[in-house]
Amino acid sequence: MLERLERFVAAERDYTELRLHRNSSRRLVMRRGSLIENSSTTLAGCAARCHALGTFGFSSVPAEDDHAIERVLSEARANADLVVAPATPIGRCPRQRRGRVFTITARRSHE
Repeated sequence: MLERLERFVAAERDYTELRLHRNSSRRLVMRRGSLIENSSTTLAGCAARCHALGTFGFSSVPAEDDHAIERVLSEARANADLVVAPATPIGRCPRQRRGRVFTITARRSHE
């Protein structure tokens, strides 16, 4: 598992944290020497936190395959860039007499 994490994080050029987790449990229920229940459950997922120009972006998904890791890294990177991007005014809000409507455009300014 550690090799997978190192492979994905090594491809990142900025500070990146990547976490995989898996919780497994097994349940055996016996009554008077007879097995009534035998079950097991596994909960797994991954989370990433990426740094961009003083802010962090975070994302998590309830899966741990390679596609999920790529997706969570991409979303965390995009979230960090979204926070960094300046708000651009696009006009007055139609329902309010005062105030402005802002749209946020994500862009990478440190490339």
